[in-house]
Amino acid sequence: MASSDAFQVSSLKGKVALITGASSGIGAGTSVLFAQLGAQLALNGRDVENLKKVAQKCAQCGGAEPFLVPGDLTDEETVRKTVEQTLAHFGRLDVLVNSAGILAMGSIETSDLAQYDKVMNVNVRSVYYLTQLCVPHLIQTRGSIVNVSSVNGQRSFPGVLAYCMSKSAIDQFTRCIALELAPKQVRVNSVCPGVIITEVHRRAGLDDEQYAKVRPTTSGLMAKRQTDGSILSCSFWLAVRRRTRSAGPARWRRWRRASRSSPRTPPVSSLGSTCRSMEVATPCVHDEAEHVHSAGF
Repeated sequence: MASSDAFQVSSLKGKVALITGASSGIGAGTSVLFAQLGAQLALNGRDVENLKKVAQKCAQCGGAEPFLVPGDLTDEETVRKTVEQTLAHFGRLDVLVNSAGILAMGSIETSDLAQYDKVMNVNVRSVYYLTQLCVPHLIQTRGSIVNVSSVNGQRSFPGVLAYCMSKSAIDQFTRCIALELAPKQVRVNSVCPGVIITEVHRRAGLDDEQYAKVRPTTSGLMAKRQTDGSILSCSFWLAVRRRTRSAGPARWRRWRRASRSSPRTPPVSSLGSTCRSMEVATPCVHDEAEHVHSAGF
């Protein structure tokens, strides 16, 4: 768990954050950290009992008890109700954290369309629709969006085909809507962790022996064994960061001028080998040193 000591505790005070996938893993950890930092929370997750436990941990941080909007976001009506109920309860929305996601094992030879559809519906389609419904309200507050992606979206791995494809889609989704919403002062970022120790691997069907075999193949992605603490720090920083030093806007303007004559990918900043953050909608871009310093790494 990331410590709130690294941040100004007032940074999220009064801000309303909707966090999906909040019943476990990175989503649950992000919820507790945001609660420590004064945010008002709307939490979504499929496991109602786990979601209640996370809400209790958030309430113990001294803030308001989170508003729970449980449900399966692959259902369109659930997505609509999640947004409507959050707005009815709080009257505004400042931060959207798209953390809900599933992992499924399968190659081109062993997977099927049912698995592909399930992964894409959870990891991509639900994110697309929820974000679409939240955007008008985030424009009003000049808010921010943080998408939890994965290193699997940027590097290729065997045996998790649909998952890798889904995270590549989220990375491109982040880049595109960041450019679309930058003129409206809505910041859009993607946190791309390496292998984080959560229950998602067990839910994907890996037992201890199988997981032990998978870890060595990903060792090059990590400087050390990771938990979700550093990723929570990054999510917080991206949710609240509003300014950069003078080099940032200049770099953004140079990229914008160049892109008018030759479309190209926005600059990508990194947080080491375990977490990559694509920040293109400030409207400015931060360099690696500032990312690491500001996020408390």
